[in-house]
Amino acid sequence: MKIISAPLQGFTEAPWRRFHAEVYGSGVDTYCAPFVRLEHGAIRPRDLRDSIAEPRAVSQIICRDTEEFRALASVLTQNGIRRIDLNLGCPFPPQVKHGRGAGLAARPEKLAEVLQAMMQFPEVEFSAKMRLDGWQEILPLLESSPIKSLAIHARYRQQQYDGEPDLEEFARIAETTNLPLIFNGGISSRSDFDAVAGRFPGLAGIMIGRGLLSRPSIAAEIRQGREWSADERIEAILDLHRKLFEYFSEKLCGPGQILSKIKPFWEYLEEEIGRKAAKAIRKGNSLPAYNAAVNSIDYLP
Repeated sequence: MKIISAPLQGFTEAPWRRFHAEVYGSGVDTYCAPFVRLEHGAIRPRDLRDSIAEPRAVSQIICRDTEEFRALASVLTQNGIRRIDLNLGCPFPPQVKHGRGAGLAARPEKLAEVLQAMMQFPEVEFSAKMRLDGWQEILPLLESSPIKSLAIHARYRQQQYDGEPDLEEFARIAETTNLPLIFNGGISSRSDFDAVAGRFPGLAGIMIGRGLLSRPSIAAEIRQGREWSADERIEAILDLHRKLFEYFSEKLCGPGQILSKIKPFWEYLEEEIGRKAAKAIRKGNSLPAYNAAVNSIDYLP
């Protein structure tokens, strides 16, 4: 059963994917890049660079119709991409309002056209990610399309990322389809992973998003069958942070840019590093103050 890193805008960009794999080894089988979309008729260059930067990553697109789909798929394939995931689950209102993500899933007639357009890219292995909304109508379309696997975020659009996943509804999907299924939603510990894997042993994989940001060692712990000590976890977190900090310091200009890129790294890590250190990091508005806050994290090598 594969472990897949879910894409999160602003967090799981190429440097994070690369260095997470270096620090934590083979725990994660596949990384998914954050979605690319058309903006003023084109993909933003930085988004395209990020999507194609890491060979282990699956590129992801979000679109509202076949025109956008063809444009995005064409650019990605021209850049050598051969695995593309179609985002049908993004719940954020600005995307849904324009018919993308969960907004496309809510329009089965448009979705059918997009799925048909996949036939124009036979060199690509397509997958899709969706939520529970309207699955009874969407699933037959996906089953008759080139989609090779389907990730289900077991929440509804209105929940966004809050509340408990609906395992009963996910079970109904699992009983209905022969598509290889990937479970996503609420995996933040080994016990969460084991509970889902035990209930659904036929899954193709389990996708972890915020759980991997709040405990970056979770996939490695699952693979090793043991819980890492607090010191092991902090040592690895600081190693990952050091690699990212050095990368951003080399690529970006000035303390402001560096801090704006590196500080989000800690957003989900308060439980690991402690409230005092997390607060000091948030308040660190200069590089000396920021580095002092990071160095204050309790760690026994």
